[in-house]
Amino acid sequence: MTTAVDLGNGKIRCFTKGASEVVLNDCTHFINGDGDVEEISMEKISDINTQVISNMTKQAYRTLTIAYKDIEDSDYNSIEDESEKVTAL
Repeated sequence: MTTAVDLGNGKIRCFTKGASEVVLNDCTHFINGDGDVEEISMEKISDINTQVISNMTKQAYRTLTIAYKDIEDSDYNSIEDESEKVTAL
């Protein structure tokens, strides 16, 4: 599911949520515990899948990931693929 929010500064922030193992694969960055944006490596994604998602799944939990991407107002109507690279929250 994706929702677009007008930031009022010529930009739109598109939020998406879904199964963690799917959304994380489209992420290029993540927000760390200090609130800073960092690049996310395939190794980090693999660690999250192994240490967090798989562990939760074994306990019958379902994990969701929320991610976002800021785009220009003018680009909003030209989005064809909502899985373009995003930042995990």
